[in-house]
Amino acid sequence: MKNRKHIGHQVVAMMDKVGAAPLSRNYHLFYCCIANSDPVIRRAVHSLGQFPSQDELDNIIDQFCPDAPDSASTIRHEKGLLKTMNDLTSQLRGEQSELLTFNKALDRVVEALVHFSEQEKITSEILLKVVSAVGQAGRHRVASGTRFMNRIDENRNEIQSLREELVKARKLANTDALTGVANRRSFDEYLATAIGKLSDITLILVDIDHFKRVNDNHGHAFGDHALKAVAAGIGRALSDGAFLARTGGEEFAIILKKMSVPDATRLAERVRQAIEKLKIRSGGHEINVTVSLGIAAAETTSTTGKLYESADAALYRSKSTGRNRVTWYEPYNADESLGRYKMYASDLT
Repeated sequence: MKNRKHIGHQVVAMMDKVGAAPLSRNYHLFYCCIANSDPVIRRAVHSLGQFPSQDELDNIIDQFCPDAPDSASTIRHEKGLLKTMNDLTSQLRGEQSELLTFNKALDRVVEALVHFSEQEKITSEILLKVVSAVGQAGRHRVASGTRFMNRIDENRNEIQSLREELVKARKLANTDALTGVANRRSFDEYLATAIGKLSDITLILVDIDHFKRVNDNHGHAFGDHALKAVAAGIGRALSDGAFLARTGGEEFAIILKKMSVPDATRLAERVRQAIEKLKIRSGGHEINVTVSLGIAAAETTSTTGKLYESADAALYRSKSTGRNRVTWYEPYNADESLGRYKMYASDLT
């Protein structure tokens, strides 16, 4: 496999040569062209000539590179591209400094040659031509290097902006707009990843009791304020490493890793008590709400769907037996077709 740093230099040089914009999908195209040594892609790219339009590049990308990189690999490629550009900039600035020093020395030589005696005039004229030619070449190199570095700086800024936009877009895509906690999509991804790597995962489902009354009595604006207050209250009660998401209208979910049954139950009870004591105020109104919680632990054979169903069954038991309480679900037999429940008193410590 070719050295990645070497390939990165080649990719940057090739993109600069054809005038391609510093976009991640363009980088992916030229990276495939060089790293995979694909003659078909090479011919397609070279057929465009210099300064192809982005539409022309996109057509080639869609035709030959359908496996566009995901967010993680895009950021990885951009980091590599930024590093390559930083390396090139440092090298060019070093060369520019050396050339400037060399040109100053040439200027001093030219000045000395001008003052040669008449007998040395012929020799001095020849030397002047040689020195002037060398100096002109050096100055041209400095000017070219400066233009290239300016372009690299512009590309670096564009790539940095692109990276920031990607990070921001990913955060928005995984965040609940109202409460600021993770959304259902992020919850599903996190749970699937966690249960795939670990067997000791605990899921807690939280539902605000009688939340419809809040909207009916105080309006949806106050209801939104209450949701934000409850989300913040749950977050404050959680321990480090706990994952909190809003999974529905007034429903939240907590994922815990490597936590024992007693500890997970204490944490759930701490959440319940924190919300029970919470004063929600807005527009001259003040209310209290309570929450019901259902807990289930993943077994070695659990799937995300089965774990969620078990926690949801425990939550339903909490709500159907009076609300404002914590219920733990335990499998009753091997195939978990039946279940038993453990209720925990509200004063559990």
